[in-house]
Amino acid sequence: MKIGEFLVKNNYISQETLNEALSLQMHDKNLRIGELLVKMEAITKKDLLQYINEYIKVAADIDMGEAKDWLNQDQVDNMFSKYFNSHK
Repeated sequence: MKIGEFLVKNNYISQETLNEALSLQMHDKNLRIGELLVKMEAITKKDLLQYINEYIKVAADIDMGEAKDWLNQDQVDNMFSKYFNSHK
């Protein structure tokens, strides 16, 4: 399950909001869905961090066969580092 699907499934955002963010992402592949949702003011940065933590907990319970296409820990660490450094 991707983070956007997780957010919709848990009613943190609507499917329409996710679709809008995905449409915007098509114009700039460097933007992450979470970043777009914050820029769109669909969620706050604080909420995004909470949702990511929840998502990680859920992901830990999923059969690892389903997670073969997910980011590895180094990629996640790099993503968080870039995100937080760009928002200081």
